[in-house]
Amino acid sequence: MSYLLTADTHFTDQAKDAYRFDIFKWLRQQQKLHKPEATFLLGDLTAQKDKHSSFLTNKLVEGVLSLEPPLFILKGNHDYIDPDFAFFKFLRHIEGIRFISKPTEWHHIGLLPHIRGQQEFDEAVRSFKDELDFLFIHQCVEGAIAETGARLSGTSTAAIEENPPRLGVYAGDIHRPQQVGIVTYVGAPYHVRFGDAFDPRVLLLHKNGKSENLHFDCPRKWSLTVRSADEIIGNKQLFEGDQIKVTIELASEEATEWRTYKQEVIEACRTMKLEVFGVDLKINKAKERRRNAVKAKIQPRDVLSAFCTHERVPKDVREAGLIFLEG
Repeated sequence: MSYLLTADTHFTDQAKDAYRFDIFKWLRQQQKLHKPEATFLLGDLTAQKDKHSSFLTNKLVEGVLSLEPPLFILKGNHDYIDPDFAFFKFLRHIEGIRFISKPTEWHHIGLLPHIRGQQEFDEAVRSFKDELDFLFIHQCVEGAIAETGARLSGTSTAAIEENPPRLGVYAGDIHRPQQVGIVTYVGAPYHVRFGDAFDPRVLLLHKNGKSENLHFDCPRKWSLTVRSADEIIGNKQLFEGDQIKVTIELASEEATEWRTYKQEVIEACRTMKLEVFGVDLKINKAKERRRNAVKAKIQPRDVLSAFCTHERVPKDVREAGLIFLEG
């Protein structure tokens, strides 16, 4: 027996994110294949917190209805503005779907939605009276690593550690899969933002505490800095359908050829069948400073001596030249 876990789907109504809705069909396939006892979406259904379009609302509801119940959806920090009025709270009225907006226990699994404030979080953790096998949360805990690689300041897990669940704590909120102390972040099922640098996953969590990584095949979002189109063609991580933002880094003397470099990069992306969402220019001032520093260190006397050596100028002529140079 097992559970199917995903998190941070961040659905939008933008065309560039339309592929995200395909995960519902894929999740249904995983349900048929692995026959989990329940499926859990650990928060942040959408990117925006409120005022969703009719298109997005209907697509999302159609998606959750396509899944085999029971389906548990934790309220994430992107799922509400007012904690008492989460936008998709109405899903709880659909048979087989439970929208978790307060601490809830099911079959020795603690379900904890996003909570603002350390004291409120600690009180919610301690509200579970039974011995838990698992605790599922949506929270940024102290020491988590963001998609950018930055270490985050978050909620302390001291209250969980007082009486830890027997088989582990699994969380949504941080998109990069990782282990932070007692907490395992499931991670997002796909890249959410351009520049995300992690391997997306969905977890198949077995009742003995062991888990398997499952992978939803879809476009990835890249933010790359390159010097030429060859770095696009030669990048083995890029696959057809991936979305990309490119920054072309040039020295100042190369900037006059910017349009040529840009066109070559765009053509390379077309060849690789990538979707381009921006091509920007960056002048490498550090290189320019280093080049100027090197020039500043070279004295006229050194230039003349090097020239005379290269051209095999007679010694007396070289010395005369140095005298003239020095006035």
